[in-house]
Formats: sequence, C-alpha cells, structure tokens
Amino acid sequence: MINRSGDFSSLLVAASLFLFAVSCSTHAAMVYVPGDYPTIQEAVDAAGTGDVIVLADGEYAGEGNLEISFAGKAVTLRSANGPYTCVINCNEAGRAFNIVNGEESSTVIQGITVFNGVVEGTVENALYHGGAVRCVSSSPVFVDCRFIDNTALDHGGAVFCDFGSNPVFFNCIFTGNSANRGGAVYMDHYSHPVFQNCTISESEAYVDSGAFDCANVASMTMTDSIVRDNFPGSLGLCADSDITYSNIAGGFEGDGNINENPLFETGYFGAFYLTQFGGPVSPSVDSGSSPATDVFISLPEGDFPIESLTTSIYGNTDSGTVDMGFHYKLNDTAPGTPTITPTPTITPTPTITPTPTITPSPTATPTVTPNYEIRININDDDRYLTPGDRLIVDVEFRNYEIDFVSYPMYFALEYQGNFWFWDNWSENVDYNYVSVPYGMSYLTILDFFWPDTGSAMGSGFRFWAVLLDQDFEPIIHQSEYGIAVSDDFGFGPPL
Repeated sequence: MINRSGDFSSLLVAASLFLFAVSCSTHAAMVYVPGDYPTIQEAVDAAGTGDVIVLADGEYAGEGNLEISFAGKAVTLRSANGPYTCVINCNEAGRAFNIVNGEESSTVIQGITVFNGVVEGTVENALYHGGAVRCVSSSPVFVDCRFIDNTALDHGGAVFCDFGSNPVFFNCIFTGNSANRGGAVYMDHYSHPVFQNCTISESEAYVDSGAFDCANVASMTMTDSIVRDNFPGSLGLCADSDITYSNIAGGFEGDGNINENPLFETGYFGAFYLTQFGGPVSPSVDSGSSPATDVFISLPEGDFPIESLTTSIYGNTDSGTVDMGFHYKLNDTAPGTPTITPTPTITPTPTITPTPTITPSPTATPTVTPNYEIRININDDDRYLTPGDRLIVDVEFRNYEIDFVSYPMYFALEYQGNFWFWDNWSENVDYNYVSVPYGMSYLTILDFFWPDTGSAMGSGFRFWAVLLDQDFEPIIHQSEYGIAVSDDFGFGPPL
C-alpha cells in the first residue's frame, strides 16, 4: 500500500491483501439504502460476505441508524458520494457504530460523517465509551470518514478501542469531539489502531489528553497526520506509539515529525485545507513520508489513492511528496492554482459614510428553519490584527435538507451603522446566489493581509450573513463582531 519499509507498511499491506482476497472469493452484491432497505442496520443484517452497502446522500438518524452492528460480517458500508453529503446524525441519542464481534479489515466503512454522537452513563461501564465508534476485539477499516462533535462520558469522545482492537483510519478527520479522557480517541488493553493521513483538531478532554490517550499496554501507529489545537494536549499516555512524519502539537520524537502551525485555511468542504498560495506555505505541505503516488489503500472495489485528492483550496491534487493530514475531494468550482498572489479587490474604508437603501436590522427576528444553520467564522479569535496580519472570514453552512439548494445570500460589512455589501463591497444593497450542498460546507468571503493605511480609524466592525429563500424572505441570519480599531491605529480587544 505504501512503498515504505517498517511495521506500519506491513500493517497496511496485510489489510489490503485481506480485503483483496475477500473481494475475489465472492461475488459482491450491491445493497442500497434507502432503495432496498430503509435503515442501515436492516441493510447490514441482509448483506452477505463481500457485499457492498451504498448509502444515498442524506441524513441518517433514529432507530436502525444507531448502534450499528456488523455481526462479524465482511462487508463494505459506504456513501454514494462521500462524507460531505452522507451524515449519520446521532442526535445525542447514542453512537453510530458498535463493532464488537471480531470484525477484521474486511469490514470497511467509507465516506461517512458521524455527527453528534453522545454516550452517557456510569464511568465504570465500558458501554459508555466511544461517542461515535466502539471497537472491542475488532479491527475494521475506516476510509475518508469524518467524526464531528461527538461526546463520551469518560473514554474516547469519537472512538474507543479495547481488548486488542486494531482498526485502521485512512484519510479521516476528527474535530470537535470531547470526553473526560482521550477527547478524540482512547486506546485500552493491547489495542493498536493505525492512522494514515488523518487530521485531529479542536477536540477536548476534561481529565487527560484532548486528542489521544492510552492505557494498559495500548499504543498506536501514525504517519503523515496532523494533531493540533486539542486541549489539553495531544498524546496523553501514548508515549510508546510509533508516530512518524506527522505535525504534532507539543512535539513527538520520531522520524520526520514536526511541531509547527499547519496554517489551516477554510475551503469548500471544510476548515482543514493547508495554505499553499498567497502567503507562507504550510509546513505540512510536501512533508510526508513518501511520494503521494505511493499512498493508497486497496479496498474491495479498488484502490483509494491520496494523489487523487487535495489539501489546497485551489483544487490542485497532491503531487511530489505527500502532504500531511486529511485530503479533500476535488471541488469542480475551485478556481485552480493561482499564478499570482491573491489580493482583495478593495479594502473597505470606514471613513466614508455611504447610506444603503436598506439596512439589515440586528433587532429583527428572522424565520428560522431548523434544517439550516449559518455561521460566520473569523480566523483571529482575539480580533486583534496589525498591518500585515492575515484576515480570513468565511460563512459555514450546515444544511440538513436532502436536496442541494441554491439560495440568495446577503453578506455585509457594518461600520457604525453603515453597510458595504459583498462581493463588490459597494454601498448598494447586493446579493449573490450560493450553493449549499447537503452537510457542512464553507464559503470564503475575505482572505487578505490587513493593510497599513497610516491613518487613524474608528472602531466597531461587524459582519452580517443573511440567507434568503426564493421569495427573498430571510430564512436565517447571523452577525459576528469583527475587529475593533483604536484611534492610534492599534487594534483593540474583542467586542
């Protein structure tokens, strides 16, 4: 699988050979959800060895889509179009997968997002470990999956591995997960999971490490991955792990490891692209273990190659030495590799006081549709900018409708009651149609380096995003304070 010597390569090669043998030994049938069966569990129960269960785009929730058990079967469960449009929403009612029947690497879960899993109960009861996935004496393979905002009472906010479980996680994201111990993943009793090209970020633990934790002779193998911005720390009691060519917050001794800001930036499918143009290049770019062409996993339906994916918001596929961290699928609307450094069209100047024909009112109460969420993200949490600092403002959409939608959206910069409208930053009220695919997606509004105007300015920037329906009635909106600028052109504290 990876043209590299060592134990990690052997583990992945063994998994690939096993998957290939299973795929050749039987004639796989295709089982469709909800076409053939209304729930995931019903489809798994009906599937035979080597079968492929395909999930249509949509959200899967409720009975039959939680605590999914494979009963030891060698089957593939995958989405039709990737994890961005296929979500198991646990709705805080349990976890997605309970894998406890000796499953091996012939059990494959691919291209699925597990969101909002919660398991609660007494700390002593191991049933309440693993907010998204619980593996006991089982070693399935997860490919191109996302584990987002999952919670466990004690061990493993997203994943719990126990009693010799050795699952493989290939090109997966773990973000926003939480637990008392091991905010993202907890390993216990001789378990040894494998992580290849994964990104683990923004997870939290209340007792031990925010990313990983280990106990009872458990450890892990990790390569070409990024572990950053987890609280309080990265690796807990996992010092015996084999970690190489990875970007680890706090550092970890191993070949090719670094401890540097990966310079994440937000793109069409998420917030963990790597900066490659328009400023400093992410230190995780071209810093992995092997040529990108050598990094792939062999599955029953064929190889899943890293080189066909991207870490760049401009959509250039990975080439040369493999980049660290999660790789996104290509977005057909990506602008392509820029030939010059991107610069903003204009810099809004708040010293002019234009009057728009309408003013979005902060006191207005929009009609909120529960199936949509819209958020404004600003890269500098302190809102403290000085000339030359990079400012990124993006809109995050969470769309839980089944179909893709294209709706008008206003985005405005407010300064002291006056508004400039995206994307021409004119005083004239303007809107743009935005594509909102199912699941979570991002639209970058501003990405530029804050200028040095050399003149004094006021304070009170604020950003507005208003999503409208086809009749131009507000569906939902959000406002977010931007930056405060003092009279001596120093940038003040958060508002």
